[in-house]
Amino acid sequence: MWDEPDFDQEEDNSKDKKRWVEETDDEWNDHDEDEHDDDGESDGEAHIYPGDYEQSEAFITEDPEIRGDYDSALVSTEWLHDNLDKVIPIDGSWVMPFSNRDLRDEWLQCHIQLIHAKLRPTSVTPFTSLSNAMYHYDFHHPWHGPTCNLSAAQHARFLDIERLRFKHQILPHLLPTTRQFGEAMHKMGIDRDSHIVIYDNSYLFSACRVYWMFKAFGHRNVSILNGGMPKWRAEGRPVFSGLADLETLPKAKAHYECQRYVSLIRTHSQIVENIQLLDHSLKGGEPVDGVEYVLDARTEDRFRGLVPEPRPGLPGGSIMHSLNTPYEDLIHRDPATDAITLRPRDELRAYFKAKGIDLTKPLVTSCGSGVTAAVVYVALRELGAPKVALYDGSWFDYATQIISPMDRDVHEHVFEPPTNPLPENAFELPPGLGPRRPRTKDGRS
Repeated sequence: MWDEPDFDQEEDNSKDKKRWVEETDDEWNDHDEDEHDDDGESDGEAHIYPGDYEQSEAFITEDPEIRGDYDSALVSTEWLHDNLDKVIPIDGSWVMPFSNRDLRDEWLQCHIQLIHAKLRPTSVTPFTSLSNAMYHYDFHHPWHGPTCNLSAAQHARFLDIERLRFKHQILPHLLPTTRQFGEAMHKMGIDRDSHIVIYDNSYLFSACRVYWMFKAFGHRNVSILNGGMPKWRAEGRPVFSGLADLETLPKAKAHYECQRYVSLIRTHSQIVENIQLLDHSLKGGEPVDGVEYVLDARTEDRFRGLVPEPRPGLPGGSIMHSLNTPYEDLIHRDPATDAITLRPRDELRAYFKAKGIDLTKPLVTSCGSGVTAAVVYVALRELGAPKVALYDGSWFDYATQIISPMDRDVHEHVFEPPTNPLPENAFELPPGLGPRRPRTKDGRS
């Protein structure tokens, strides 16, 4: 039995009653996507921001001992090939929604599988060309290795962060609730003691995001395949095609009980409070213990607001007092295979030192919407940084947050003016999310 509260019944008499909408992969639940109020009207998606639901979650505040049995978050392709019978590989690929790629279909046609050694390859196919329009990243090299065509493939798993998430009306892929995550893991046949290896088929960042998700729910043994599917295929290692029937997956021993480790997660209200403390300290006030330094993983042009954000209508700029550490500086692309790997620890350490970043201080990573920030998170964890968290909603959350009269003075200087002009109706909020301040001519609100 789950210890979580019934969110639809909790605080029923409150004017601000919060509704919960769960969304996981289609095979993971049979729930309708719309919730209904007592009067029968559809309440639609949740009308709350991420910081509003923490107190309803089972959570742990202290920095957890969840680093697992391995010194590194990364495993090599060689290690995974030799240990496939001991781990559960999961494809955690993600791209921007408007990139016109069907990641689930790509996964069906090409994935890493636990039982590969027991099957004979039935066909040989070239490596399919994949294009990521958002980051202009293409796989163009040919590959001629074994591909097993399975009619009833087992042990193949795909985790879509756009589906396994807390369904929010604006923010794209917030962490799911503990109940959502636990039920999804149980149905995927994952136990608390399972060793998970996450890989993706692009820039490493989505594998890092899924890694952070598992850590945020207290899973100890989870790793990232350094180089991902591109490196795996370039080395001629076997891949599989076919659909995994959930009925054939080995079932978990018990329900996946989990708790949210909030020491790894930051919300808008925490970021704003930290800005006030840091601003006070920088202006000559008394130093405040525990001030956190925000590292932004976006490109310098996006960080400075010199180019439009990828999501239409989202203002440019950056969080006040944040530092720019583009995730692309932390990775290495093999020119022969286009495989993306995290740079060695000595190079990462030299990079952060050159940026003047003290790894012993509390650090928070951010980006556009909480995905590439996970690359910086993993890099810092690789270097042993003791206190690292990730701002889940990142710039998307920060730039679209509702501003109330109480915190308006703070936000007057928090927002940096975007240099990309916005159309008059580009930044309207959906109904039910409260009033907004008048818009200025330069697009600020």
